[in-house]
Amino acid sequence: MLQHFPWDAKLVLTLAALALNYGEFWLLAQIYPSNQLARSMATLKQVPALMERTTLLKARFDALNTLIRSILDLTRTIVTFKDLPTLHISKDVPPLSTAHAAIPSAVYWSVKSIIVSATYITNLTATAHEQFLTSSTLEWELSSLTHKIDRIHDDLKKLLAECRRIIGDAFMRVNLKQVRLEVLARKMVLLLIASLDISQDELSILEQIYNESRPRETEIQFEMVWVPIVDLDVRSSSIDRSVMSKRLETLRSPMKWYSVYDPYAINPVVIRFFRDQWHYKYNPILVVLDPQGALLSPNAMHMMLIWGSAAFPFTKSRERELWSVETWRVDLLVNLDNTIFSWVRSDKYFFLYGGDDVEWIRSFTRAVKLVAEDARITVEMAYVGKANKGEQVRRAIQTIRENALSYCWSEVEMASMMWFFWTRLESMFFSKIQIETDDRDPVLTEVKKLLSLDKMDRGWAMFCKGSTVIFCGHGGPVLQATQEYSEQWKVHVPVKGFEKAYKDHHDGIRIKTLPCCRFEFSTIAGKIPERISCPECTRLMEKYMTFLCCHNEAANATESAINTIY
Repeated sequence: MLQHFPWDAKLVLTLAALALNYGEFWLLAQIYPSNQLARSMATLKQVPALMERTTLLKARFDALNTLIRSILDLTRTIVTFKDLPTLHISKDVPPLSTAHAAIPSAVYWSVKSIIVSATYITNLTATAHEQFLTSSTLEWELSSLTHKIDRIHDDLKKLLAECRRIIGDAFMRVNLKQVRLEVLARKMVLLLIASLDISQDELSILEQIYNESRPRETEIQFEMVWVPIVDLDVRSSSIDRSVMSKRLETLRSPMKWYSVYDPYAINPVVIRFFRDQWHYKYNPILVVLDPQGALLSPNAMHMMLIWGSAAFPFTKSRERELWSVETWRVDLLVNLDNTIFSWVRSDKYFFLYGGDDVEWIRSFTRAVKLVAEDARITVEMAYVGKANKGEQVRRAIQTIRENALSYCWSEVEMASMMWFFWTRLESMFFSKIQIETDDRDPVLTEVKKLLSLDKMDRGWAMFCKGSTVIFCGHGGPVLQATQEYSEQWKVHVPVKGFEKAYKDHHDGIRIKTLPCCRFEFSTIAGKIPERISCPECTRLMEKYMTFLCCHNEAANATESAINTIY
């Protein structure tokens, strides 16, 4: 009956027959006490009698279940060989040829094990003799077959790992060849939905995190696919398609993951679905689908930026799990800079500060150095810029470097590191909103405070010791508190300690001079919350609409309104 089927199909069909037989037995065992029809059928199959002897039969059932699990694992591996992309590995080349030669034997032993299992189930349900209950012949045979199946499976897994290594060397990710959709079969898929205006900063950070996130095991558990979006207005405009194609190839060539070959082939209805259901607007999103194609997360980009490889498998439940153990600390805020990491490990005092007011930066760094010198302590400083880096930020960086005012990222690192710091902070906000976190959550409150400080005039500063954030505030109160060290709070240091005295004095000034808090969310940012409470006074903030132009190409490419919340 099965002679005309390929080996993997023979095994799957035989296993399905066993599943039907064994499944019926356990279904009856579960429902016969409450279902009259099931009770009658169970009586015919002596299920009640067996259930009365579950203690005696437990070891037998365990041995049977172990064998069936081993057969199932081996079957999955055998089926996987059939789905390997033949574009990248020939059937005549070892290790694939070796595997194909071994599969008939593997199927033989699997089918034999299935027959023995079926016989065992039949004997269980067909006899109540004590002779069967005490006999260990079949139990020994089950154990022997399990060891045999496991050995065969181990050999095939090694061959599969070698096949994957060969395929990896030839993948379209490197040579840009087209592949069939089958390469994504039975894998978790991450859809990177982004326009052709995705920045190199975003791509370089994504590539770094992607490489870290790839599982170390031989089984490749997920693949990423870039879905390049070309909007209808661009498709119908006078822009030369060859220009768009050139831009596409420039972006695609260094990518380590797959991409849709022709963005113009993506149906406009699909793009509309991305916008309506997954809230894609303009900023890249990372949609996670399970091996069956079901949605696991509408946007895991935030998770990937915050936790990198630790966020795998990028599901909403994993997102909640990670947030449940997080606290507001420097390690969460800055996770790619070795210099700041060294300060954290050494439990040093240091400031993270930002803004683009050059005069405030000069005054602040000078005041901190004077306090550190007088207190005979070391206080490091690191400049992290602003979310919207413009000409003012470039001038501030130049001033800091020329006058050695503080630590600052190198010229090569500056663009990507500053983008990553602020985008990651915004991702923390959206991640918290996405999992519907309480607006009074301590971490969310501090994230909102820092995002608000970035939008204010002058600058801001965060005082830390090791991984602990002591205080964070607007540039005015922080500068005033620092400058008043000698006259007002130095005397409290012997009793309170340096950081407590500093924090108390700063908080006293801050309460008297609370400036307006403000958030700005571009309409292309994705799903924006309807209500936000103020991180300072907890009142609900008012919402306004602002139009913004920064007089550069990037801004013009993303012309949009800004939702401003005060």
